[in-house]
Amino acid sequence: MQSDNDSLRFEGMGFVYLTQAMVVQGADACSFTNNFVAECGTSISLTGASQVAKITNNYLISAWAGYSVFAENAEGVLISGNHFRRVYGDGTSTRYDDLYGLVHLNGDDNAVTANHFSFSVPATAITPAGAAPTIVLVAGGARNYLATNHIKANLAVKVVLDPSATDTKLLYSAAQSQLQAYTNDYKLVATP
Repeated sequence: MQSDNDSLRFEGMGFVYLTQAMVVQGADACSFTNNFVAECGTSISLTGASQVAKITNNYLISAWAGYSVFAENAEGVLISGNHFRRVYGDGTSTRYDDLYGLVHLNGDDNAVTANHFSFSVPATAITPAGAAPTIVLVAGGARNYLATNHIKANLAVKVVLDPSATDTKLLYSAAQSQLQAYTNDYKLVATP
């Protein structure tokens, strides 16, 4: 969609080998559920201010040139019950390195809950070389909430909080050793 819109539903669809799978501008009350998106440049893009969008129960596999989920200036987005997968050989990112995050948040009052993150890339294929890949990056925003997310990885990975992230809550979404916080303004209940 190229203009602001509300209450769109993307449900039960399959997208493979596209530059952009689903793009919505200025979305309010938009729903993405039960979709299969594999090896597309970007899986889901909410451009412009987005609020109360729901992204649930999707398979989001190896966005090779952009984002698994991009929500610009998002507020109140629920991201829950999805399977995010980054596997070597499913395409090569030409836009972001492995520090960008499978989920990259920069907005207020968003929830990332009950997702499964699979990361299986040889250490020699990580960019930048020698880095611990980022699974979730909270780049900025207030009161973001991460809970009961499961991370499966073949090497050490991180959940990262940048300095401009405030009042972030992380409940069972990272082990203590997986959290890399550049701020003290967060609450953590670490995954045992």
